Amino acid sequence: MFSIHPTSGVITLTGKLDYSEVALYEIDVLAVDRGLKLYGSSSSSSSTAKLKVHVLQANEHAPVITAVPLTPWNATRDPTYAYVNVEDADEGQNGEIAFLSIVAGDPLQQFKTFRTNPRSKEYKIKAVKDVEWEGYSFGYNLTLQAKDKGNPPKFSSAIVVRVRLPSEYTEAPTFEKNVYRVTLSEFAPPHSPVVMVKTVRKHLQIKYLLQFKMKQHQNPFIINPNTGLITTVAPIKAESVSQYEFDVVTSDRRAVAKVVVSISDVNNNAPSFQKSNYEASIAEHVPVGTSVLIVSATDKDDGENGYVTYSIVNVNKQPFVVDYFTGVISTAEDLDYETMPSKFSLRIRASDWGSPFRREAETVVSITLTNLNDNKPHFENIDCDVTVPRSLGVGEQIIVVSAIDADDLGVVRYRIDSGNNMNLFELDSSSGVLTLKKSLRDGDAAKQSFHRLQITASDGEMSSTPMFLNLTVVSAFKHVRSKCAETGVLRALAGLLLFGSKRHSQKEAEDEFADIHSVNRHTPRFIESTPTVIEVKEDLPVGTSVALLRAADSDSGFNGKLLFVISGGDFDSRFMIESDTGWLKVFEPLDRETTDRYTLNITVYDLGLPQKSSSHILNVNILDVNDNSPEFLQSDYSVDISEDTAMATDIIQLEAKDRDLGVNGVVRYSFLTKTDKFVIHEETGIVRVTGPLDREANPSFVLKVAAFDAAVDEPKMVSTVLLRINLEDVNDNAPAFIPQHYRIKVREDIPVGTLVLWLETHDPDLGLSGQVRFSLTDGEDGSFHVDKMTGAVYVSQTLDFETRQVYNLTAKAKDRGKPTPLSSSCFIHVEIVDVNENLYRPSFPFFVDWGAVSEDAPAGTSVMKVTARDEDSGRDGEVRYSIRGGSGLGVFTIDEDS
Repeated sequence: MFSIHPTSGVITLTGKLDYSEVALYEIDVLAVDRGLKLYGSSSSSSSTAKLKVHVLQANEHAPVITAVPLTPWNATRDPTYAYVNVEDADEGQNGEIAFLSIVAGDPLQQFKTFRTNPRSKEYKIKAVKDVEWEGYSFGYNLTLQAKDKGNPPKFSSAIVVRVRLPSEYTEAPTFEKNVYRVTLSEFAPPHSPVVMVKTVRKHLQIKYLLQFKMKQHQNPFIINPNTGLITTVAPIKAESVSQYEFDVVTSDRRAVAKVVVSISDVNNNAPSFQKSNYEASIAEHVPVGTSVLIVSATDKDDGENGYVTYSIVNVNKQPFVVDYFTGVISTAEDLDYETMPSKFSLRIRASDWGSPFRREAETVVSITLTNLNDNKPHFENIDCDVTVPRSLGVGEQIIVVSAIDADDLGVVRYRIDSGNNMNLFELDSSSGVLTLKKSLRDGDAAKQSFHRLQITASDGEMSSTPMFLNLTVVSAFKHVRSKCAETGVLRALAGLLLFGSKRHSQKEAEDEFADIHSVNRHTPRFIESTPTVIEVKEDLPVGTSVALLRAADSDSGFNGKLLFVISGGDFDSRFMIESDTGWLKVFEPLDRETTDRYTLNITVYDLGLPQKSSSHILNVNILDVNDNSPEFLQSDYSVDISEDTAMATDIIQLEAKDRDLGVNGVVRYSFLTKTDKFVIHEETGIVRVTGPLDREANPSFVLKVAAFDAAVDEPKMVSTVLLRINLEDVNDNAPAFIPQHYRIKVREDIPVGTLVLWLETHDPDLGLSGQVRFSLTDGEDGSFHVDKMTGAVYVSQTLDFETRQVYNLTAKAKDRGKPTPLSSSCFIHVEIVDVNENLYRPSFPFFVDWGAVSEDAPAGTSVMKVTARDEDSGRDGEVRYSIRGGSGLGVFTIDEDS
């Protein structure tokens, strides 16, 4: 393990120390006086000394890092992102860790390592300031390296610890808002969107649920558990509930948000009459403006939407008016039973003041006209001249008087007001028949031949204008004769009665009174050109209009006002439709790779009462765009191959998948790292060897591989991965001596066992292939030997210059590679150096010798010769000359031998 220089006493290390095997060496050193050899004297002395060599433990091992990443909650204060343990197998100070540092991956210097206690080998990675996660959606890859306290220190291999975003799995979710406030119109039909609630970071496992607080009311809302879109399921009435409050909770019950939906009152209620029909009666000829009755209607809407006014909407003019604001119906003209219908049917409309249209309702008011005794009887004939034979018998009829009363209330009565003083005539009060009561031949009657009767007709309340009946009694005639003036009252009354009869029987056509604004007759219908299939590119921005759905309704007003909703098929809330216009728009980003087709049920509602609707199926096909990069099946690839792998050998196949369709999903491969040793097949991703490999020149290759799609009309999408190719060693290098030839000089007097040469070789192979064993294949006479492990050459026998001056040795270095070890040789030229053994020194016969030379003598002229003698024999007696000093130094030269 150690050697000592024979003359200088310098001790040299010749082997590899191992503290774990031997920590202390005790060496005996022998010092011998050379006089023993020179003089053969037994009196030469020697001595020994004991040398203790303490082996200090070397810093053999580098620190080893083990990290356990953590994913803290967002809510955790001062979170720990990883626990790191650093071990060093050395003992003492060499095994102590000086520091653990972040050497890469923290561009914003947000993280730091902290030792858990002063002498602990456990560290925590913590943030020293608020971590910037935006732009680092995949977290941070921190590269750690440790240094020990050894001398010289050693560094650990660098390892990467990934710091992830705060976990969506463990962190309590939070909603984007604590309270969502929204105003919803009463017009909103079923399936109308209300509001979309979301957590700050949505995880697939989180679902949304509704919790209602208002148990006394039916809650007309549902929520899409996956997307958080709240929609209506029934019509909403502000007059029932003006505001809804409920909670949205996540399925894990760890987050809650309040939703407040205020219902805005709109004109969704028509006025409602207190009665379905009204009846009243009124006497004829009441003063114009007389109130008949009051109609009243109420509207549940607020403000102008609930303000009601009234009007008469009969097609034919009626002798009544209704107060616009109060609903009081009064007469507009003089009423006459005889000339007007006896019963009036008024169509009264109540209208609110809502917008964009008024809502209206109608009722029927029946008014019966009461007949009054407002006409006096009128005689048909007046001023009658009647000739009565005197022989007319008692009781016989003379004439019939007739009066007509336009009122149809009672019987006309007749009476004789004057001219019947003798009581000769009798007038039937009911029939108007005038008969002879007493004979005209007897008594005073026989003497009188002319009578003038005044007759009046009465209906009980009113009397007619009297008529006069002139009776002339004659004896020449046997029959009564009369002649009267006609008044024409019969014809006039007949015409009046005929007109009144027509008025009494007059009815208004129902169709004429039908209110086109109030009756919702027609169902909305989608027009024929409405699309049934549309195609939408998946990269359309949110808010883009994709289709116009059009519908028509033949009704007018609210009955023809249309609203559109998506009533089914949009299970992940990707679309919305403008309720007024029918424009279908993108509501949330589309992803064909998730859903490539939607079948939407579009429903159109009118605002009539009752509300009517119809539906239309719209198929939406999502078109692919090149929005997905190819994804390698592994995050990185590594392959070990032998360095003697033949060219054209396939060594690994890389594979990437692209979720896009068509050419957008066709993957092509290429190397981004320039290399002439490997090639990758563009279509299959198979990597092939194309050049000779040499592990000793390049033990590994790190190639950056790109996978790109074959998009034509869109930019290509690319992803990359690292491919590490490690070359496995083969025994392809023989040990090489450094240098190839050794020339050394060895003193003849060095003791046996002295180290004279250290052979050095280099074998770049690994393992056994790089382990070298030494030997001397031509050791001459065995004077030298070599340590097979270290290559140290030692003296094996005593050397003698006088016996042999040169040794030519051949050394062989051979590795332990398999199956065939490799070897090489080198030549060692050993020259033995003579050690001065003579006893006598050379001497000149004279201390001073004289010579002369001409000053013009040319260079090289012989001047003189000096001679010295040596009493030793052999080589020890050979003399060599030289000029060592004096004023002639550099002027004269002396021949070394002569």
